[in-house]
Amino acid sequence: MSWRYVFVTNPCRITYTNNNIVVQTFEDSNYLNLDELNTIVIDTPEAVITSRALVELSKKHVCIMFNDEKMLPSAMVNDSFGKAFSPKRIQTQINWPQERKEKLWTKIVGQKIINQIQTVRMFGADSRPLEKHLSCLEYNDETNQEAVVASLYFSQVFSQNFTRDNNAFDINGALNYGYTVLLNRITTELSKHGILSQLGIHHHSVLNRYNLSSDLIEPWRFVIDNYVLSMEDVEMTPLNKARIVDRLNHEIKFNGKRQIVSNALNVYVENCLRYLDGDTTKFEFEVEQVEEPNHENARNV
Repeated sequence: MSWRYVFVTNPCRITYTNNNIVVQTFEDSNYLNLDELNTIVIDTPEAVITSRALVELSKKHVCIMFNDEKMLPSAMVNDSFGKAFSPKRIQTQINWPQERKEKLWTKIVGQKIINQIQTVRMFGADSRPLEKHLSCLEYNDETNQEAVVASLYFSQVFSQNFTRDNNAFDINGALNYGYTVLLNRITTELSKHGILSQLGIHHHSVLNRYNLSSDLIEPWRFVIDNYVLSMEDVEMTPLNKARIVDRLNHEIKFNGKRQIVSNALNVYVENCLRYLDGDTTKFEFEVEQVEEPNHENARNV
């Protein structure tokens, strides 16, 4: 099933009526059925949203992302008080067996590196240095191959002097924007299951509210990387940002089946939680690109 991603760029008033979110501009009113919404990105400081609309969007687990004056992600609203939250559920999360957390992290790192190798090959670069480190991956990634490969990966697909923390590279803005969209989607899905995103299985920063989301996002970064690498212009225009958000509505192959990214992420998060909770003894996932990365659904907004 395809879900709607709404990108608000014009001054408007956002309200709720009869299971619809109404986006009212100077010209007209757009009615958006709550049951069909996945994400709303508010990319203008001149949008007003009512508390009723926020409450109803939260009830339906719709992601809401607000951009700042530079039109970059600034705040996210998730269903932080969903019915799934309970002391018992949180205690179960706290008591996840260390062995399961380490096994899952090993699998996550392995799949991330595999996807990075596929991206390097897709864009005609040499993947052999990454393949060498994949073969060196140990249990719980004790030798930190994830970080080593990440450094090699970006130098292979971008340039030898490229660094992720250098804002002089315009492409970092597009990557950061896309990763935030993915992080928001995963965080919202975790909240639906009553899970605290602050408690990670590998990331444990006291400054990171999204440690667990930061763990689970790793194998999915390629969805953004592949598209950003194919962009002729990485300037963060409204249309380019809408297209990046729309990557969640594109097809990939997940565990051998073609699905849109958003639906696959939902299944992936649920499977991760079932494994950590001890509801299943095996955890397998494979993801790969099937659509051309430059295939577009989004139109001018």
